[in-house]
Amino acid sequence: MVLITDDRDGGGASSVRLKQLQHQHKVGPNIPQVHSTIAEESQSNSEEDDIGLCDGDDEDDDGGEEDDNGFEEVDFEDLDDCRSILSDDSFYPPDDVFADSERSPSPQSPEPLSFFRACCTNNAAIVRLMIRHGVKLDEVNETDRNNRIGLLVACYQGFVDVVIALSQCPHLDVNWQDSEGNTALITAAQAGHITITNYLLNYYPGLDIERRNCHGFTALMKAAMQGRLECVRSLMMAGAETNTK
Repeated sequence: MVLITDDRDGGGASSVRLKQLQHQHKVGPNIPQVHSTIAEESQSNSEEDDIGLCDGDDEDDDGGEEDDNGFEEVDFEDLDDCRSILSDDSFYPPDDVFADSERSPSPQSPEPLSFFRACCTNNAAIVRLMIRHGVKLDEVNETDRNNRIGLLVACYQGFVDVVIALSQCPHLDVNWQDSEGNTALITAAQAGHITITNYLLNYYPGLDIERRNCHGFTALMKAAMQGRLECVRSLMMAGAETNTK
């Protein structure tokens, strides 16, 4: 007869008990005594295991208490920066650190728009605003490499609104000549800008209709040479001389 019991001490003890049972089976009369021994041993082993488990639980509880006692409670509000990145002072510096008076200008910042540049870019609103606030003589007489002021550039490009705005500009010489001697009237007439030509004839006092360029041509001659019939008609109606040579 072989009795196999669940032993928690490992496989070595089970093999020893199996041999003892085989030996008692051969002997015969002592079998009940062997059974009681095995039962007592198994009971004692189970009690020892239960005690070991209880001891382990106690040790774990003690260790948990020690771990709990090892941590310190920290108040996060006492830290230097404990707010969200959406708060005022956690991600961006305060305004007083980089005040406008202490900031250096950006190297990529656009240059201020000059009076001449406003005329060349057809920015009539800026031209009117600068005239209303007052412009200086050197600003009005600023020229490009061809000695053209803002009025001549506007007449050449056909910027009607700028020409209208410049009619209210002080210090403006309507008979200013560029490097080839062309005036605003000659420039507009030869380009065929009839609206600008008429506006110059009617709203620019002191306009010299007979002013010639370096080649000896007047506005009427240049308009006739370029076939600008409407400009020729307007100049003749304004009193331009037709018999000059």
